[in-house]
Amino acid sequence: MSTGQFEIEYRKSRGNLHVYPRGHLNEESVQKLLEVIHSQYDGQGLVFIDTNHLGGHDPVSINTFKTLIESSHTIPPARVVLKGAKGLDFAPEGSRVLIAHGKGCCAGNGNCARYACHSGQCEKESSGSSSGEASADTHVGRT
Repeated sequence: MSTGQFEIEYRKSRGNLHVYPRGHLNEESVQKLLEVIHSQYDGQGLVFIDTNHLGGHDPVSINTFKTLIESSHTIPPARVVLKGAKGLDFAPEGSRVLIAHGKGCCAGNGNCARYACHSGQCEKESSGSSSGEASADTHVGRT
């Protein structure tokens, strides 16, 4: 969905809805974002909203977003996860914010064994399929 300088992409994966808004967040784009979530969320799983590509926003828009999620009967705030540092600004009461720092504790530098987490992230990235095909339970959409 595109509103001037604002667009929304989404996908469904493993029972969760992943939403990727891009651009300036204003009253109109907040309404569009919520329309997409309401139309795509089936009441199961989590709603992940990636805030990494949001540009400017005004306090009224943030307040509108928070209020509409907090008062929603369709989307419980406890099922909303905002991804990215900007999620701290947008997080409704009862939601969660996920801020990822790099790729695993080693930040994908190829030295996984050296770090306490022993994430193996570098090995996981270099092995496996690179076909780019979505799994059978992944649905991708763009509005």
